[in-house]
Amino acid sequence: MKTVYLISCAKSQQKGGPCEAQLLHDKSALFRKSLAYARTLVMSDDDIFILSTKYRLVPLKKIILPHNTPPMAKKGERVAWANEVIRQIKERGLDPQNTKFVIFLGAKLCEVLTPHLPHRDLPLDGLSIGERLRRLDELLLNRQKEMCSNGQGQK
Repeated sequence: MKTVYLISCAKSQQKGGPCEAQLLHDKSALFRKSLAYARTLVMSDDDIFILSTKYRLVPLKKIILPHNTPPMAKKGERVAWANEVIRQIKERGLDPQNTKFVIFLGAKLCEVLTPHLPHRDLPLDGLSIGERLRRLDELLLNRQKEMCSNGQGQK
């Protein structure tokens, strides 16, 4: 079963003009650590996407503009967002029923997205921001140890 990683966008963004989505959100430690961890587990960045409140499902290298999209306060907005994310997932040729999704996303958006994704892993579920950062540090360290013990070195 194919595994795809979905990482939440960051509120704080790089200033300026258009840039790759992965660089736009690079100011956030949570985003950087989530991306670093996902990259230790995949063969290609093509299996990692950013979940954006504005653009929805965004490939890491897609050129986008900085934006200041307010949080989706109403559940109906979040449900519409999730439906659009699922549409974009399918548009990319991924079958939500036969793909595993590892999701790094806040609770309110997880609540509306995860019912569409039966095969999912939420490694940071229920954790505060500080706990998420510490957990990612642990996951990265464990992954690094695992890769070294398997003779893979750094990826």
